[in-house]
Amino acid sequence: MVQAFEQRSWQSSLVAYRLLGAQEPLTLSLPEQIATRIGDRILSDGYAPGMRIIEQDLAAEFAVSRGPIREALRLLENEGLVRIHPRRGAQVTLLTEEEVHEVFEVRSALMRIVSERLAKTRSTAAVKLLGEGLDDLERQAADPAGGRAYADTTFRLGLAAVRLVGNRTLTDIVTSLALRSLRYTRLGLAAPARRRQSIALWREALAAIRAGNAKRAGELAVQRVQASRDEALRQIRASAQARADAA
Repeated sequence: MVQAFEQRSWQSSLVAYRLLGAQEPLTLSLPEQIATRIGDRILSDGYAPGMRIIEQDLAAEFAVSRGPIREALRLLENEGLVRIHPRRGAQVTLLTEEEVHEVFEVRSALMRIVSERLAKTRSTAAVKLLGEGLDDLERQAADPAGGRAYADTTFRLGLAAVRLVGNRTLTDIVTSLALRSLRYTRLGLAAPARRRQSIALWREALAAIRAGNAKRAGELAVQRVQASRDEALRQIRASAQARADAA
C-alpha cells in the first residue's frame, strides 16, 4: 500500500501543494496520495499528453485495489489533467489552443482581482511573501535552464498569494484552475526572453502593491498572464506545424 509521503516530499510536489492547500497537519487520503504520484508524472512528462493510463497497472504498482485508483483518476479529471472515457478508461489530457484561450481568459480576470485586493490591503504578509518569491524568480530567470523552476515558483506564489486575500470563494476558484493552467504556464515561460519579461512585470507589480496602487497592480497581473498565454499558443502551434511537416 502507498505510504504517506514525508513532509519534504509534499513540499516538493506541486500536485500535493495544490491538494493540501493550507491544511495542517500535512495529510492526504490514500486516493489523494495516488493522485499526487500520477499527477506529478503528468506534470514531469512521465505521462505524455494523450497517453492512456491503465488502472490495472497502477493497482499493481501501488499494491491497492482498483477502487482507490479510480478515485485518484477522478480527482485528476477534476484538475483537468486526465479525461475518463466510458469503457475506454483514463487518458492524459491534450494541450489545446481552445483550452489555452478558455483557461487564461478566466485566470487573467481572477489574478487581476487578487492583485488589486493585495494592493488595497497592502498586507505585510503578502509583501513579504512576494518579496521572497521575487528573489527566487530572479535566480531562476538568470538560469538558462530555469524555465520549469521559474514556472513552478509562480504556481506556488499565485496559490499562496490568493490565500492571503481572505476571500474563500476566490481562493477556491483560483486553486481549481491551478494545475489545469500549469502545463501551459511552463510552455509560456520556457524561453529566457519570456522570463526576463515576466520578472520585470513581477518587480513592477510588487512596487504597485507596496504603493497601494490597485489599478496598476491589476493591469500588471493581466499582462503577465496574457504574455504566458500568447507564448503557450505560439509553442502549441509550432509543435502542430512540426508534426504536420513530418507527416
